[in-house]
Amino acid sequence: MAVIRNRGANARNVSQKIWLSAAEAQAVKDRAGQVPLAAWLRELALGQPPQPRPKARNRVTQDAEAVAGLTLAIARVGNNLNQIARRVNSDARQGRAIDLVQLRYQLAAIRKAMLDARESVCPRQ
Repeated sequence: MAVIRNRGANARNVSQKIWLSAAEAQAVKDRAGQVPLAAWLRELALGQPPQPRPKARNRVTQDAEAVAGLTLAIARVGNNLNQIARRVNSDARQGRAIDLVQLRYQLAAIRKAMLDARESVCPRQ
């Protein structure tokens, strides 16, 4: 049974379903190798040579250290923002004046930390 999706005139928008035994499915998967199964079957059926493609998981693994560093930097920024918000809310509830100059300085420091974190993961070229 075909499932039709509406994604534009040239999009791959028809899905075909086939039934295989467990042994057939494993044999097809083994023959496809590193090529994603859908791409391998499509290229084979259309008479095109299958092209190996890098798996997304490999790219994610390579960037895991950078993502971990960015996650830590974002957590620190979130902690700083939370402390600022608590202080401002506490001062406002108790009727104390809020030091807007200090608040602006702290927010500018947080913005710089966010930009530095982004630059460390995605440097401008």
